[in-house]
Amino acid sequence: MLPRWLITGCFAATGCVAPFPPLDRIREDTDRLALAADHLDRDDTPGAIVHMAAHVRAHPSEVMTRAHLAELQFRTKQFDESRLQYEQFVADAQPMTGKPKSHLLHAHTRLMQMADEQSDRYAENLHRGIGLVCLVQQWDANPERTDPAIATETLVKAAIALRAARDEQPSAARAHYYLHEVYRRLGQPNAARAALRAARAANPIRLTPTESAQLASLPHG
Repeated sequence: MLPRWLITGCFAATGCVAPFPPLDRIREDTDRLALAADHLDRDDTPGAIVHMAAHVRAHPSEVMTRAHLAELQFRTKQFDESRLQYEQFVADAQPMTGKPKSHLLHAHTRLMQMADEQSDRYAENLHRGIGLVCLVQQWDANPERTDPAIATETLVKAAIALRAARDEQPSAARAHYYLHEVYRRLGQPNAARAALRAARAANPIRLTPTESAQLASLPHG
């Protein structure tokens, strides 16, 4: 159960609220989170979800509040709703730093678990592969925890998962896009170039805005 201070605190911590909102707006927003906290105190997670979802609709840029909502929905097996919230969280958090960035691994783990529950082999393997890439990127940010051998082993596992996703939906760009990154890091330039060509030729509809921008910025060749 999420404590009251975590729910009410995430409103202020996100820093996404316009400066000096009207007093009634502040009261309304605070009441939504306070009501969510009250329901959680009573072990009424579905009731908390109603109020937190209303807050997220009013403040879609509060990424960590959205992540809390997605987690509550996951815990109550509202998988379709949780998946949508986690997917939006990923799209919003990718260009960020700090806590949103570090939470990406958890988001992909939850998306993988829900895909497994719903027998979606493409999404299960895709998010397993992306999650492993996120894990290596976290190690990159902390040199004291970086072990080149373990990183290579993890990237190999990511490649296996991403190839499985690619084989499920070869016309979707996202698995190809991440395979390019994995092969590049593994020192396999020919495979990386092939994956990049495939990503550019595939359907880009499921790429996030950050992924689309990064794909467009990669050199041709």
